[in-house]
Amino acid sequence: MGGGIGNLIDRIFRSFRVVDFISVKVYGFLGFERWPTWNISDASLVISGILLAITILLTPTGKKDTNDV
Repeated sequence: MGGGIGNLIDRIFRSFRVVDFISVKVYGFLGFERWPTWNISDASLVISGILLAITILLTPTGKKDTNDV
């Protein structure tokens, strides 16, 4: 949803152009003059998928032992 909302905001405020690539100058950090260009929509989808997987894997199942009644 984050990528879709970002694209909608771009279309409203940037004369119907979508700007969703980020290029960051890092001044030689880790040997890069510029950090590799990345797409906000794709990054949002990847982060959301990772968070969803973590939530599914770490959520207790809620099974209770019925013999304790």
